[in-house]
Amino acid sequence: MALHYAALHLRLGVEHLWFQIFRVARGAILSRAEYDKALNNATKLYKLIDSMAPNYRKFAEFDQIISSVDSQPHPPTIVWDIDKLKRIHGECGNRLLHFGGIPDAGYLSSAWTEDHLRFLSDSTQWMWRNMTTRGNLIVYRPEGLKPQTHAIWEAFRKGEIDEESTRLRLKIIQPILAKHPQPQTG
Repeated sequence: MALHYAALHLRLGVEHLWFQIFRVARGAILSRAEYDKALNNATKLYKLIDSMAPNYRKFAEFDQIISSVDSQPHPPTIVWDIDKLKRIHGECGNRLLHFGGIPDAGYLSSAWTEDHLRFLSDSTQWMWRNMTTRGNLIVYRPEGLKPQTHAIWEAFRKGEIDEESTRLRLKIIQPILAKHPQPQTG
């Protein structure tokens, strides 16, 4: 029974992480209600994941480029392996959460228990190592970028400029941004 609860909590942990990842990919546009609706249907959830993963990866890469040119030190950024998170999420359900009847042989045997415990342990250790050694999802958010930086982000996102051009443009605008700080909103 403990393995089933562990799988439930691991799966919920992945879902909470996805919500944070989606907010990075889509900015503040993703509402909790929209996400909750997707959680109720695995097909919708995986379609949402697949639609947002490229934008998330691209912005995380952009965030790392900003970090490489900024004079201020940044915490390390993690770029999550979305496909691996999908496999962990699906395996939790398939192995331990969706009841398919009691198998004829092997259920709760030592080999079955060890196999499922290994899966849970390997998955949680992978997630924990990433969270504790790699750091933040991102430092910036698309909606929080200054207009000049946002324009560079959009060009990078659309594939109009490559990583090196992005880095060069960010270096060029650095002195301009330092002279004209963005007004704080409260």
